[in-house]
Amino acid sequence: MKTKDNGVYIEGLIDGTAVTLLLDSGATTTLISKDTLEAIGKKTDDLREHNRTVCSVDGTPLNVQGSVELKLKVGSFTTAIDATVCDIPNIQGILGQDFMANHIQSWDIQNHKLHTLDGNTIDCVTEGTGLSVCKVLVKEKVEIPPRSFQMLPVEVKGFVPEVVFVDGIQGLQDISCRVVAGIVETQGEDVSVCVVNDFDETVSLEAGYLVGE
Repeated sequence: MKTKDNGVYIEGLIDGTAVTLLLDSGATTTLISKDTLEAIGKKTDDLREHNRTVCSVDGTPLNVQGSVELKLKVGSFTTAIDATVCDIPNIQGILGQDFMANHIQSWDIQNHKLHTLDGNTIDCVTEGTGLSVCKVLVKEKVEIPPRSFQMLPVEVKGFVPEVVFVDGIQGLQDISCRVVAGIVETQGEDVSVCVVNDFDETVSLEAGYLVGE
């Protein structure tokens, strides 16, 4: 994995074709571009019908072509992914919350590694230009049920560009609760991050609690 423009990207293979995919906790679903679909030798005729609306970060609807099941390989990690094909500019694809919830157990920020649920480890490199530090705080008190993930409303304090990359903090409240690192669009009315409760009990986070930076 590597980062470009302060975002985290996974380099791997989709159906045997080399791709670079953005890992984004702000995206609810996994997407690939129409160009990527064509690069791996598939056509829009191969797609299943997709009736849900997909929008960019500014709310603009994207032209959805359909959905398709693909084989993703990153190092020794291999899985099938269900991807929505749409016209997304300047990027081959996005791995969203569905991918992270189904496959990622933890993100070791200090050692630059992703740990998958099936025991694989994906090395990553955190590089980028123009990095600025800000803090991400819980906006209001929330409770996260055991063994679940939830999108939490947050406030971003400090230097706030239109888009920030949040390094998740693991071990919140000294228990197995973690923030999924990823890109957060800060200019909308509802800014949120994905928090995963790996514990067997409900976790409470008070307003103002630091969940990322």
